[in-house]
Amino acid sequence: MSKAEYDHLYLSPHLDDVVLSCGGLIRKQTLAGERVLVVTLFAGIPSYERLSLFARFLHFLWGRHSDPVGHRRQEDRAALSRLGADPLHLDFLEAIYRGALRQKPSGQALDFLYRSNRALFGAIDPQDEKLHIELASAIEEVVKRQGKPLLYAPLAVGHHVDHRIARRAADSLRRRGYPVTYYEDFPYAKEEEALLLALGAREEWSPTLEGIAETIEEKIEAIALYASQIFVLFRRKKTMERRMRAYASSLAPERGPCERYWKPA
Repeated sequence: MSKAEYDHLYLSPHLDDVVLSCGGLIRKQTLAGERVLVVTLFAGIPSYERLSLFARFLHFLWGRHSDPVGHRRQEDRAALSRLGADPLHLDFLEAIYRGALRQKPSGQALDFLYRSNRALFGAIDPQDEKLHIELASAIEEVVKRQGKPLLYAPLAVGHHVDHRIARRAADSLRRRGYPVTYYEDFPYAKEEEALLLALGAREEWSPTLEGIAETIEEKIEAIALYASQIFVLFRRKKTMERRMRAYASSLAPERGPCERYWKPA
């Protein structure tokens, strides 16, 4: 990562989320000469010798690489390079790799916190209840080194545990005075009910539409560079392209393709 200061700092739970959600705006910013840093929070490399069956199954779907997370980091660097942005990968483990020592009849053993797709979109495990505090501290250290960049964080549309923990970290930074803009997590944001659930009823929000007609093609090209994730998320590249175009065009049909961002009113 360059030591130069950045104008914009995006928080990505995983190694694809920001490009999926914000790739069009990022490319507009870099074309305008602004510097963009994408910080992936859960990009740590686990011990591949100790994995749950669920994690091994996902690795199979991703393409059976010898170093799946290392491979995904390479994909992220390529995708962000396509958009003119820089990556920073933090070493927090994503949910499928996190475990805790549990007391069992045979003694202590490592038990994984999230061992199914249902668990990933369910309750945050008690072992993770304070993880957002560690995340917020790590993010703040990065922000302080970069001057005063504008921050972008996930709304946590879709209810994935890592997205919700990232949202909690961003919320805590906002309460401490950092300006935070929230983005809609694609592909989950295409479900209106999921978006309304993420926005909640206790806070007023102000939306902003960013037109991306001139950059949507580059966004789609960047998303396609996350080849290990295309099957899991969309099954086929053509399906990704179709769904991305349809969602971007649905936000404001009279304006053309857009991304939508939210700030507390």
